[in-house]
Amino acid sequence: MIKLQELQNDFESVLVHSQDYPFYLNSENLIKQWAEAKKDIINLFGGELILRSKEPIKIFLTEEQKNKRFEEFIQTLDENGILTTDLELFLRDNKGGFFDNRVLLPYPSFNIPLGSKLSKSFKRFINSQEIVRWAQDTASRYMQENKIEGYLYLSIHPLDFLTVSENNENWWSCQSLDGDYRSGNLSYLVDKTTIVAYLSNGKQEHLKCLPLGMKWNSKKWRMLVHTDGIRNIYYNRQYPYESRDLLACVHNMLLKLIKFDMSLPLDYGFKVIQTQWGSEQLIYNQINAGGRIHDTRDVIDMSDYLGYSDLVISSTYAPIISVNNGKYEDYTKHLDQNKYVEELYFNDVFQIKIGERPICPCCGTEHINREDSFLCNFCISEKEADEDFFLTCNSCYRRIYDEDKIYWMDGRPYCKTCHNLMKQEDRLIEEDDE
Repeated sequence: MIKLQELQNDFESVLVHSQDYPFYLNSENLIKQWAEAKKDIINLFGGELILRSKEPIKIFLTEEQKNKRFEEFIQTLDENGILTTDLELFLRDNKGGFFDNRVLLPYPSFNIPLGSKLSKSFKRFINSQEIVRWAQDTASRYMQENKIEGYLYLSIHPLDFLTVSENNENWWSCQSLDGDYRSGNLSYLVDKTTIVAYLSNGKQEHLKCLPLGMKWNSKKWRMLVHTDGIRNIYYNRQYPYESRDLLACVHNMLLKLIKFDMSLPLDYGFKVIQTQWGSEQLIYNQINAGGRIHDTRDVIDMSDYLGYSDLVISSTYAPIISVNNGKYEDYTKHLDQNKYVEELYFNDVFQIKIGERPICPCCGTEHINREDSFLCNFCISEKEADEDFFLTCNSCYRRIYDEDKIYWMDGRPYCKTCHNLMKQEDRLIEEDDE
């Protein structure tokens, strides 16, 4: 039996604490929206909100995998203009200690002793403290892949959506509770398809986003998973590092729940492409299935999602998908027929709806329309109005501050991007530049 009142109380206490709200919330309707949306997944989970692997997951890289990851790290430094001749020589001489973060060959000329932490030595080669921290964080993500241990979780618990990027492992994302796309967490919370997959040590801990006395699972690694339980599973971007082994573990956990034949996780020809749209450079993914090219925007519906979508728009990530083999065979059998039939069967395999507009947890009536706030526009104007006043774009609902260029139409404000799009689509009737 799901105790909605307890979930509501915990949910509100985390929001109030993390956002420093000086007012009470009323998330009853939001929690009911979540319960209704996730009922099919709750059934898939056997009535549970969280599933955990029976035994801890233990993954160790092979020597071949280590070599590949090490070269990727070197390349990352080079691509970001950080790699100097001395730094590369130092790293290659200490390659054997890279994944243990230990210096195996001392460098007296750079005052680097034997046995010291390899990542701390970066400051001997890099002048900028900020760049040193970035290089250390990047190295840490690669090092963590060498020894992955913890329990694997599949969850639709409201607190796991709130804390999707909260941890004691020193990593952060734009969907952290202080991130620019924080409301995307609630958008995932109330859709029918999203599950949070993550790795944790099996012991609940206090996280800084939680009020005093509350504990939850710290996410050593996480990935959002999207499935309708019938046709496909979309695997979202992994944080803070990518592991095909962990992906396989998540996939196997899901296969125990889903009762039809699924393919191995494949990229299905997904590729990143760049598109110029006016002055804006947008990056979209395409899918090549059965020799046919499709725009992911046509098959992954994220029109009501409030955050940043790595699945559809990304400069670095191409989606990974597993599909119902039976349905995919049906699609391939109907290729080279008319376009309508092809699209019909393609959509039956690949289409999915991800993200919804959540009900405001403050007023409980209006819907949230902004990616950087947990409140609706009405509650923002009522609860957060101060010297940092802003307008809201009538199209994308992003904040427009006084220092930004504001475009007006019919007395309503628009940001520059939306204004340009509307102009290009011949929908702009008149412009009043104020």
